[in-house]
Amino acid sequence: MVSFRSGHCIHSPYQQINCYKISSNSFNFIKLNYTSIIQFKKITPNLGIWWYFFTEIFEFFNNFYLMVFNLYSFIFIIPLTIKFADDTTFTIWMCIGFIIFSKQYPVIADITLFYSLLIIFKKYFSKLKFSPIVSYMSLFIILLLLPIFYRVWMISNSGNANFFYAIGLVLSLIEIIIMSDFIWSKIQVNWYLENSVDLKKNVKLTQM
Repeated sequence: MVSFRSGHCIHSPYQQINCYKISSNSFNFIKLNYTSIIQFKKITPNLGIWWYFFTEIFEFFNNFYLMVFNLYSFIFIIPLTIKFADDTTFTIWMCIGFIIFSKQYPVIADITLFYSLLIIFKKYFSKLKFSPIVSYMSLFIILLLLPIFYRVWMISNSGNANFFYAIGLVLSLIEIIIMSDFIWSKIQVNWYLENSVDLKKNVKLTQM
């Protein structure tokens, strides 16, 4: 009961205090909520890219790759914040995307949060390489295949872990493509506005 209740904490000092009290006046909740995620002790199949990788590597390299993967979880937040300091909403959305992509235990609710916020940035749609409709259709197809591949692997025993992991990998790839596309689109729109160029004009900018 303690692990369940303390597992749903923790964003404010008040909640931290409550978690401390729930854990019988001990700091055990820190281990339950933070340390267990950082150390990634419980390797279970999920939508992320961690579990399969740490199942396959030699235990000798475990600590090194834990450090690399955990670093990757937040390393993009600072450059994104600096680059898009003029648009806090866009920066937060991009940070959410990168955190979900590099999260140890991602769930479908995380993905829906990212995709539901996509419509807010309609002003960047005109400069996207891939239509948001394509992104939503890809997500829909992946979510349809997800339970099928899981059943093929875990219940029917007619497949292996690669079936399920491949879907998670494609999902992560699509998310990264969407984020890259929106970042480049925003850079273009900012350039148009800074140089007083009409957005409808077909001025081709080159990525360096």
